[in-house]
Amino acid sequence: MPEVSRFYGIIVRIFTETQGRHHLPHVHVYYQADRAIYSLDPIELLTGSLPKR
Repeated sequence: MPEVSRFYGIIVRIFTETQGRHHLPHVHVYYQADRAIYSLDPIELLTGSLPKR
């Protein structure tokens, strides 16, 4: 799980597995105790949530 970016306490990791849980390229985003997973094409929230600010 390569880390793509780290800023303001937010960590973004990219995954490209095609046989995995989400079957699409996606990113995991971590911020403190919150986590979310977003697909890349189209960009949409798959699971989890992050605070607005």
